[in-house]
Amino acid sequence: MDGAVIGDFKQEGKKKIDLVLKSADAGIATPEDLSQIRLVITAAEDESPERQQNLHFRQTAPIDLGQSPWNEGVGWEPIGNSAFPFRGHYDGAHYPITGLTIQQPIHSGAGTSHVGLFGVMTGGSLKRLHLENATVQGYDQVGALLGKGTGVEVIQVRVSGSVTGRRNVGGLAGQLIDGEIQNSTASVTFAGERSAGGLVGLVSNTHLSQCSTFVTGEAIHVLGGIAGHAEANTSIMDSFCRGTLRGSSRWIGGAVGFLENSHVNSSYVVVHLPPSTDILADNPTFRGFVGHKGGASSVISSFYDQPFSGRSLYLNELGAGRTSIQMKRIATFTTALTSNGMPSWNFESVWGLDSLINDGYPYFKALEAIPLP
Repeated sequence: MDGAVIGDFKQEGKKKIDLVLKSADAGIATPEDLSQIRLVITAAEDESPERQQNLHFRQTAPIDLGQSPWNEGVGWEPIGNSAFPFRGHYDGAHYPITGLTIQQPIHSGAGTSHVGLFGVMTGGSLKRLHLENATVQGYDQVGALLGKGTGVEVIQVRVSGSVTGRRNVGGLAGQLIDGEIQNSTASVTFAGERSAGGLVGLVSNTHLSQCSTFVTGEAIHVLGGIAGHAEANTSIMDSFCRGTLRGSSRWIGGAVGFLENSHVNSSYVVVHLPPSTDILADNPTFRGFVGHKGGASSVISSFYDQPFSGRSLYLNELGAGRTSIQMKRIATFTTALTSNGMPSWNFESVWGLDSLINDGYPYFKALEAIPLP
């Protein structure tokens, strides 16, 4: 379907709701179409949550947000907020959205939290969406794709650019609760004060699988290459991070800053951490894989490139350090076992190893090799 259903929404008001709900996928072809999803959300206020969740949008062409008026002033207005969250489904169909610009103040104030292409989502999904060269800045719950989501599925999403905020800052999402992220990647520069991560800042009761990040990240404390703070039975499986992290306080890890009642399995990181000249050489909360582990948490069959990290070797419960050469040998991973003694790394359908791909480190067979930014 083309963008007609969305394109003339403003003229017809609520009458268009039925058209959007009846169409298999309302077409999104222009910045104007994308912007008018907000009008659909507002017009659907009186509909039941179940009916709102039947809103489906499908992108049908590349969209450039790096032009007037979408990049002027504070830039893009996020789709969905606390009063009117987006509950529907957006399918990017692998078309890019380029040049997203949001320049909200990094100090407290109205409209500066829940910042991203989508601001607040409750339920629904985002899939096959390519967000390129985004520049996003806000206060709390800041991510290039999504500020805050509850019960949201994120599938096959790629994000590149920069994200800056105060608390709960992520390359892809600022905060995600009761959700799922699959087959997604973020190539970002990100910075925050607390709970900042390459993929998501604060993640609760959420499953992450086959996710990758290529990052340069900075935060005062609670900083991770994949997630800043993972809590409440979150699971991270078959994922990796490559890049550099900088911090000056505590709870900084190549994969997760603070792992609380959560679990990581079959994952690895190749991450530069703050050098010992910047912090105490024996600082116990700057670690190669997990900065701090609390509650009933576990790290199983997961590794970090110890020379690359510049940190000391630690026990398997915090991620196992290996040399750079070992990190490029398939035996390092295929001999790793789960808690019940079974092999955990799947090199038949999930992982691949090739000296010409991903600098020789394991890569995902389902995705093309993604170069460092």
